[in-house]
Amino acid sequence: MNDERNSPRIPHNITMSDRKNLVISGVEEVVSCDSEIIVIRTVMGELTINGIKLHMGSFNRDSGELKLDGQIKELIYTDVDTQKRGFFSRLLR
Repeated sequence: MNDERNSPRIPHNITMSDRKNLVISGVEEVVSCDSEIIVIRTVMGELTINGIKLHMGSFNRDSGELKLDGQIKELIYTDVDTQKRGFFSRLLR
């Protein structure tokens, strides 16, 4: 059975080169961004990128493509169902 809620509207892909350059498709929104943590909402859930000297090169909202560089240490997804919690529960995690 195909559940449309779990099917992304646009493709979500991640391409990383040498843990320094990252291209992500299927990005809906940049939630927050600083030199150590970038949080984005993708069609597959919230994605947190941890690193050192992170820099967003470009974000094309129309195509959903985000490019960034820096020393990438960690990629962490928060499941789509978890995102449906309230604002304060996400704030206090």
